[in-house]
Amino acid sequence: MSILRNLFGKKAKLPEYESHVRSYVDQYEDKPVYTIVDLGLLDMPEHTEFTVYIAVILPVQINQNEDPPVSQQELSALHALEADTIDDAQRLGYLYAGHAIVTAAEHMYIAFYCHASGKQAVTDSLNRICIKHGRQPTRVLVKEDPEWSFYTDRLSPDDYQMQLINHVDILQELRDHADDGSDPRPVYFWLYFKSREDGEKAAEKAKAEGLEQKELTDTTNDEDGPADPDYPFSLQLSLTMALSLDALNTRAWKLIDIAKECGGQYDGAETEIVKPGTSAILRESPAPEEAPAEEPKEDPETEEPEESPEKEEDQP
Repeated sequence: MSILRNLFGKKAKLPEYESHVRSYVDQYEDKPVYTIVDLGLLDMPEHTEFTVYIAVILPVQINQNEDPPVSQQELSALHALEADTIDDAQRLGYLYAGHAIVTAAEHMYIAFYCHASGKQAVTDSLNRICIKHGRQPTRVLVKEDPEWSFYTDRLSPDDYQMQLINHVDILQELRDHADDGSDPRPVYFWLYFKSREDGEKAAEKAKAEGLEQKELTDTTNDEDGPADPDYPFSLQLSLTMALSLDALNTRAWKLIDIAKECGGQYDGAETEIVKPGTSAILRESPAPEEAPAEEPKEDPETEEPEESPEKEEDQP
C-alpha cells in the first residue's frame, strides 16, 4: 500500500471544492485500494440533480521488474487524462468525484468516477478523452443512482477512515509549525449523544481507557443550537499524550466504538501546537513581553570606540 501512496499521493485538482479533496487507503475484496475523493459534493444543493453514476476503469501500465513499477511517464499520462476529465466536467456541467487505484496480483487499475444528470454526453466525453490519450477502458459502468449510494457507501471514507484523514491533517499542521508531536500535550476528544444517560455511560467506558471527562453538556439552548438536533449532549474527554498517527488512530477508533455502543457519534479530536522541544502550549503560555532596555549612561570623558566590521556582520 505504501507504493500506492508514493505513486498517487498527488491530490486531484478540483478548483471549486479543492479543500474537500481527501485521500485514504482501504481494501476491497482483500485488495488494497487508494482513493482520492471530493467530499464536498453532497454539500452542493444541486447535487440531487446528478442522478447517474459513471465509472471508467482503465489499466495502469506497470513493469514488475522496476521499482517503482509505474513509470513517471505513465503517472504523467494518467494525471493528464484526469485533468482533461475535470476540464470536461466543468465545461459540460457534470461532477467529477475522484478516482481509485486498485492492485490485484500483477495488475493495477485506475477508475475515474463522475455523477451526471444524464449519461450520453458524459460517456461520449469520457470515451473521447480516452481515445485522445490512447487508452482503451477495461470497463465503463453507468448506473442510475439518485441516492448517491456508491459515493456514500464505497467511494467515501467510513468513520474510521475519516478520522485517519483528519489525523493526517492534524499532524501536517503541527509539522508546518515545526512541531513533530513528540512533546506530550492535552488532546481533546468530542462525542455527541441523544441523552445525558448515554453520555454518562460513554464517559465511564472512556475512563476505563485512561481518558478524563472534562464536561458533559446539553447544547440545546446554545446560541447556535446543537450541531445535530438528534445528538444534543456533548461529551468532552481529554488525555495528555504525544502525537503520532498510530497513537491518534488507536484512541479515536476506540472512542468511535464506545460512541456507537452508547448510541452516539464520535466527532473528532483537537489539540494545541507547542514550542519545539518543550511542552509549553503556545496559546496558554504566550511569550512574556521584553522589558525595554535601559539606555547606557554616557561618560563625557570616554570616547565611544568605533565598531569593527566583524562586529557589524554579527548584528541581526
